[in-house]
Amino acid sequence: MTATPVERPPDQSLDDFSAVFDAYSSEIHSYVTQRIGRGQADDVVAETFLTAFRKRERYDPARAGIRTWLYGIATNLIHKHRRAEVRALRAMDRHGPPADLPGHEERVATQVSAVRLRPASGRGRAAGKSRRRDGSAPC
Repeated sequence: MTATPVERPPDQSLDDFSAVFDAYSSEIHSYVTQRIGRGQADDVVAETFLTAFRKRERYDPARAGIRTWLYGIATNLIHKHRRAEVRALRAMDRHGPPADLPGHEERVATQVSAVRLRPASGRGRAAGKSRRRDGSAPC
């Protein structure tokens, strides 16, 4: 029987941040996905590691391990994401649903109807002449 190697987390140092990312990214991604769903998880995980990288000088191993620190950052970002989502939903409730903008089919139908209703200019078309404004014949 072959034992599967256990991924050893990096030492309590952020000197090799790529090792920290490699060790914890899938675990943090699973956690975030469970909390907010697959759609937003990639963005929140990326923001988690970006925040950790930017604040790596402030990391204190005496206060918490790297895993705990990353989970704390991810949890704060999840809460931030949810607050923004609630604000957006409340704003939509206040202002109602967005007005229906005409789609491509409606614009084409309107344009075709307008062309049919427009009176023919009569001169060139009535005489059987078919010329463009610049004087060239249509293809």
